[in-house]
Amino acid sequence: MTKLYKTLFLFISLLPAFTNAQRLVEIIEQTEKAALTVLCQTKNGNILTEGSGFFISADGIAIIPAHLFFLSDSVTLKTRNGKKFAVEKILQSNPKANLVIVKSNAPKLKEYNYLIPSKQFIKENQELLIFGHPNDMDDGMAIVSAKEIKYQLFIKRIALLNNNMSQKSFGAPIVNNRGELIGIINSYTSNTSPLALSTTIINDSNWININLPPQLINTNPKIKNQLFQGYNEGLFYLTNELYENAAKSFSNYINLVKDNAELYALRGHSRFMYQNSYGCKEDFQMCKQLNPDCFLPYYFNGLHSLSNLRKEDALVNFSICIEKNPKFPNALVEHGKLQIELNKNLEVAYLNFQKAIEVDSTYGAGFYEKARFTLQYIENKNTAEPDIDKAIELSPNLPGIYSIRGMMKINGENYLAAIKDLETALKKNPKDTYAIFNLGIAQYNLGMKDKACKEWEKAGNLGHYKSIKYSSRYCTGSNRKY
Repeated sequence: MTKLYKTLFLFISLLPAFTNAQRLVEIIEQTEKAALTVLCQTKNGNILTEGSGFFISADGIAIIPAHLFFLSDSVTLKTRNGKKFAVEKILQSNPKANLVIVKSNAPKLKEYNYLIPSKQFIKENQELLIFGHPNDMDDGMAIVSAKEIKYQLFIKRIALLNNNMSQKSFGAPIVNNRGELIGIINSYTSNTSPLALSTTIINDSNWININLPPQLINTNPKIKNQLFQGYNEGLFYLTNELYENAAKSFSNYINLVKDNAELYALRGHSRFMYQNSYGCKEDFQMCKQLNPDCFLPYYFNGLHSLSNLRKEDALVNFSICIEKNPKFPNALVEHGKLQIELNKNLEVAYLNFQKAIEVDSTYGAGFYEKARFTLQYIENKNTAEPDIDKAIELSPNLPGIYSIRGMMKINGENYLAAIKDLETALKKNPKDTYAIFNLGIAQYNLGMKDKACKEWEKAGNLGHYKSIKYSSRYCTGSNRKY
């Protein structure tokens, strides 16, 4: 074990989730036995760069950064106690995550450990324990919190973390208070928020079988190019809304893999986001030329049309996107929303929302829109509750989501829970007049009349007409009853 005890009490003071000191020690001890520093070396043994990783089975199988093998065929796994193991074979790669699954020559793990993925998702503001590169954090450990939850194409649900770290911590394991693997670090620069990839990525459909020793990678350029970091790096910068950086990363990958239609679509979208409309148009044309069945340019064109308030054009593009990929949840949801707004086609919209949930149970917007649909168009409103709960678990930053659940709690006369949700809604958007008004309703029903009147006055000053009426009716003189 590393220099644990000098920082243990600091860890406990910073991490309320780990309130049991002995349990924290056990988690650190067990995770340290699975955590790896990954050395990328020249043939002479000089270190080019480093990364991070972890064992996932007792027979020496590990997950580590893919880009290290693009730089060199000599990659070594180093444990926390200093033992080194060679990589015997690259089993699979995931270019969209910049990860590989490898088989090392580590003996049957006895003094080492392996990590078991959690069934839980990282939650916003949840505190987590990272076992990253020693250059990035004291003793190779850090406590971080998830500052925001997002959803990104191909890598799906991710968390932005509040502690910056270098690319040397790419691939580091993140564990929860049960000692379970709950995420994998995705980081390229210490100046940008690192991402926590969900452990669902370990079992997704983007893995490609390789099953070759590293020494044979250089003889197969097609396989070697799959180990380049550009695809994932572009998605990383897209998530952080650094669109020019994203376009550069996709360009670097396009220079290697010129026939990948998806990359042109992603670069085109990145270019649109920094006002390079001409470059965007060129990229979308190239994408369609390379693969007429590629759905991404139509999806992105739909988003771009929405941003310019061309809703009819957006609907056409989302329709084509769904024709080309009927299982793309993002387009299903956007198409459903427009079917309601433009065509009043409730049946198609509901089926879209339901299908989005079925094809990707991590896509919070599907649950969110289905819940909103239920509240507005279905008689039994109670069926919306599990959907809104799931949407909050997956995507807590969807617009007005806590405000909606707060209103549902008021309707169920659960005023304390309503106040909690509405206060959360106002932390996210202090000018949400519906949340301010409903907070007043919940407070009034619990006898907090003065607080309720202050909330209605606040909402009224922001132009909420119903709050003005309530303030006039229930907050003047002794006429205070609900």
